[in-house]
Amino acid sequence: MKTSNRASALVLAASAALGLAAPTALGQSQFQRLESPTSVSSRAVELARDDNRGGTARTVATIAAANRREAARPSFPVRGAFNWGQAAAAFGGPRGGRAHEGQDVMSRTGTPVVAVRSGEVLETGNDGGRGNYLNLYDPRMKATYVYMHMNRPPIVGAGDRVRSGQRIGEVGCTGSCFGDHLHFEIRAGRGIAGAARDPRPLLERWAVADHIPATLAAGAS
Repeated sequence: MKTSNRASALVLAASAALGLAAPTALGQSQFQRLESPTSVSSRAVELARDDNRGGTARTVATIAAANRREAARPSFPVRGAFNWGQAAAAFGGPRGGRAHEGQDVMSRTGTPVVAVRSGEVLETGNDGGRGNYLNLYDPRMKATYVYMHMNRPPIVGAGDRVRSGQRIGEVGCTGSCFGDHLHFEIRAGRGIAGAARDPRPLLERWAVADHIPATLAAGAS
C-alpha cells in the first residue's frame, strides 16, 4: 500500500511529539510496525489511513490525542483464554500459613502478557519463588503492578517505559508454581513494599472492556 506524503507527515510528527519510535518511511511493513503499542497507536495509524484515502484531513493534535487516550486506558494483562482458578488462586487464599497477596489468572503457557497501565518498569528478575517476574509502576494511579511466574524473562527491562497493552512477556509456570498462570498483584505506591489490595474487581472490569471472557475450561492451563 502506498501512503500519501501528508499521512506520512502526520504520523511522523505525532510520533516525534510523543517521543515515540517512528519509521523513516511508511510502506505496508512500516504500518504493521506502527500498530505495535511501542510506537504510535493503531488508532493513529487508522487516522492516517483515512487521510490517505482522501477523507477529512487529520491534524497532528488529533493523532496525539488518540495516542494519549489509548495509553491511559487500562488493559487486561492476559491476551487469551483464561479462568480465575480455584479458591487458592484468589486474593487472601490460603498459601502455607499465609494469605495469597494476588490473583492468579490461569492460562496456557505462551499466552501473551501485557502492561495493564502505562508506566515505568521498576524491576525484573528470576528467583525460586516468583520465577520470571516484573514490577511496573503506574504514576497516574500511584500503584505498582506485580507479574510473576512468566515463561521467559520479560522482554522489557528496568527503567523502560511501557504503554498500556504493550506486550511484556508470556504466561508460564516458573518459580514456585502449580499450573500455568500469571500471578498478578496491585500494591500501593512505588515498589513492592506497599500494601497489597485485591486485584480481582479491576481485573474483571478490564477483561470486560477488552472483550476477553473467562472461557478456559477448568484444569486446561
